Amino acid sequence: MFRQAKAALGKLRHIRFSGQQHTWRLKSTSARDRALQYKPGEQIHGFTVREVVAVP
Repeated sequence: MFRQAKAALGKLRHIRFSGQQHTWRLKSTSARDRALQYKPGEQIHGFTVREVVAVP
């Protein structure tokens, strides 16, 4: 009985989340764009930014 309930819950979970996977990634900015927002002299988690260089 527990095996059947576990299988049914697994199927429900798969159906519920199947269309919503990885949608949060569509709105995120690239690491390159986030890094370019910093300016020299800024403090980030206790570290000071010395220079900001765009990488091709």
